[in-house]
Amino acid sequence: GTPLKHDELSDMLMMSLVGPVVYDLKASWLQERGYLAQARLEIRYLDYTTPKSRGMIYHEARKELLVQNTKRNAKIAYDILYAIKDPNTKLLVLTGNSVDIAEGIAEELEVLARPLTRKLGFSPFTMVTGKTNSKKVAKAFDDLRKGNVRCVVTTKLADEGIDVPGINTLFLVGGGKAYVSTVQRIGRGLRTKAGGAELLVVDYFTLGNKYMEKHDKQRLKTYEDENFFYSIEVNHAP
Repeated sequence: GTPLKHDELSDMLMMSLVGPVVYDLKASWLQERGYLAQARLEIRYLDYTTPKSRGMIYHEARKELLVQNTKRNAKIAYDILYAIKDPNTKLLVLTGNSVDIAEGIAEELEVLARPLTRKLGFSPFTMVTGKTNSKKVAKAFDDLRKGNVRCVVTTKLADEGIDVPGINTLFLVGGGKAYVSTVQRIGRGLRTKAGGAELLVVDYFTLGNKYMEKHDKQRLKTYEDENFFYSIEVNHAP
């Protein structure tokens, strides 16, 4: 669990009720003993640096570089397609609190995946958000468990409370810096898997604005502090 929020006031309130931390159990301890899946992290840097982007305030930068960035959506959709060509892939794509990113990626993927869809006779991916009715949401995750689809694109809907065992690939595409959300999202894929398969986590870091880069560095610090990954690889994607 993640009872402490790395927020001074929230943590003080928690400890006033239950007392101080007695023991801090790291994910790496559980991984070494087989209770959680081994995991490796791949960071893919996407560079959208322009003179304009460097001076954007946070909300402008998030809108233009993340939420409504069609080039970024297309790149991520291509990476998803490459991953789901493998029939053993069970991929969860988390866009954080942005329905727009989820819809943008799904729109690009719909076009890119048409040849694969024709070959398989079914769509290898689906998208669900907070706007999706509960029956369709339940079916989407059930299909992923059973292998009827290879990828679910979703929002913070899946940050907690959704049972998705067997996930072997996790794409984190929504940015952000919050400690609890970062930890919870990694936890979506840390269930142990048949045959001891590991988890691949891909996080997209966005160059071009100081606020986006600051958030990326904060997520990386969380990854390093929590010691989730036995390997961290950095790629500067085109």
